[in-house]
Amino acid sequence: MGGGKPSRSPERSNIGRATPSPSAPCLDSRPQSAAGDRNGADPGILNSNEEFEADLDVQWSGAIAKGAAVKFVVSKSTSATDGIDLSSQYIVTHNLAP
Repeated sequence: MGGGKPSRSPERSNIGRATPSPSAPCLDSRPQSAAGDRNGADPGILNSNEEFEADLDVQWSGAIAKGAAVKFVVSKSTSATDGIDLSSQYIVTHNLAP
């Protein structure tokens, strides 16, 4: 991964662009670009813990795949299925993982 190839991160909560997690400056792991795909209804930001987790996942994707264009896929959880599972299924079904 890396070198301009896309990386995907499955999430259940959106990320607020104005509130990066506090670890960003010390990790120097912000990806060059991060964008999101929504699978179905917009779940919004569920709570600060879920947002923090989603932001941290994107940072780690950027740290592991230097130079990658990180895309997160966010899906709203249902009563039967967690949003992360739905996002992972979407990534596989649409062949979005490198």
